[in-house]
Amino acid sequence: MIQENGMEVGVAAFKRAYHSGRMPPCNIDVLGEVKNGNYLQRATPMLLGLRKMRRLIKSADIVYAFGGDMALFCLLAGAGLQRPVVIEVGDVRAVQTRPGIRGKLFRSLDRYLTSRCKLLIVTSPAFAKYYYRDWIGVETPSLAIENKVDNQVALAAKSSKRLTSSNERPLKDRAMRIGYFGLLRDSWSWEVLLDLARSHPSRFHVHLAGLCPTKERLEEIRDMPNVTYFGEYRSPGDLPGLYNNIDMTWACYPPIRQDDWNFKWARPNRFYESCMFGRPTFTREGCQDAFDVKHYRIGKIVHGVVATDVTEEIASITYEQWQCWANAMRQLPDNLYTLTTEACELNAKLVAIGGGGRPTNNRGRLRR
Repeated sequence: MIQENGMEVGVAAFKRAYHSGRMPPCNIDVLGEVKNGNYLQRATPMLLGLRKMRRLIKSADIVYAFGGDMALFCLLAGAGLQRPVVIEVGDVRAVQTRPGIRGKLFRSLDRYLTSRCKLLIVTSPAFAKYYYRDWIGVETPSLAIENKVDNQVALAAKSSKRLTSSNERPLKDRAMRIGYFGLLRDSWSWEVLLDLARSHPSRFHVHLAGLCPTKERLEEIRDMPNVTYFGEYRSPGDLPGLYNNIDMTWACYPPIRQDDWNFKWARPNRFYESCMFGRPTFTREGCQDAFDVKHYRIGKIVHGVVATDVTEEIASITYEQWQCWANAMRQLPDNLYTLTTEACELNAKLVAIGGGGRPTNNRGRLRR
């Protein structure tokens, strides 16, 4: 268990195939295994895990649930135990905002679940304002904790090289290296980046790292000398090695339709990591990141829809433009990409929820 300001933290979780990350340094109770992205198939393992989760909830003061499905699971497992539930929302899925009966049913479920929770944590302030408040009318108190980088990682990044080292050829004399890291599941991004690599083999080198969705994708790039897949990586330890060897970050969404609300509201990790390592970024017009990219002048805002058109947008970038973006990166305020007071704010709210405004006892356990 982690002891944080009088509050112990433990984890109860389902295993699933996913992008590798930093494991929490505390006890982890495994409840079973679920399929990635298949919510209907999660019903059976979740039903089988109810009894164990109920036992864990009995020894907890607060239950912290990631996502609506886990919040429903925790509310069912803790029925009658009167343990407060906190829900964290990382994305608003398409089914939650779609028109028609199915969308209305999901929004009704969202409203019910979130209203039963004591606190709503969102990774983008836009989720709380536009979806939960304005759209479905939830009044649960909320706190935004964006996908920013924690202080220790940021300090380590500051001590590493942030831009191209002096003993390396300048960008105007070599290929631009574009990094696409994380969950590599966007087929439109693959299409654009591979078209770019094929069309301009001497000018661009694409670096890929993370969870590749299919073997066919890897086969597609096997014979492309200017596309390199580095495999899975762990955050934050592997981030300097990835970002210090690229010139720009691909944090661009596919074309945003009128009803692509998650793309309009979400804030991805890649944007904050790019800022931390001083790498100009590609982003999509109309998303939350584009406002910061435009305001601080730290990258290229993509407008095109057809992959070949976007390829030409990227190919038109000059060395002077990149240099201006890179210089602007050096001037960014730390709080744009680094977590500052969020942990203290979350702790204060959890203490108030779990202890009635008083510090929880040493037994108090926050279960996820």
